[in-house]
Amino acid sequence: MEADLVLPSLDAGTDAVFERVNRPHRDIPFERMVDGLLTFSQQFKGQILLEVFILGGITDRLDEAGRIAAIAEKMRLDRV
Repeated sequence: MEADLVLPSLDAGTDAVFERVNRPHRDIPFERMVDGLLTFSQQFKGQILLEVFILGGITDRLDEAGRIAAIAEKMRLDRV
């Protein structure tokens, strides 16, 4: 919380895509990761620059990009 800038990444809009793209540890489900990003973005006082990984045929589809955008819209961000 003492940092001036953080650069989190949001690479999926659904659990299935999160599993495919990020291959997370089994103890980090998609909803927990999203809840953590949302909570952090509301509490952190510095700049937040969100990185979004666009992967051809997976996250570049309009439906998936829309889901990612919907999550990002709930966050307090300085730039995507």
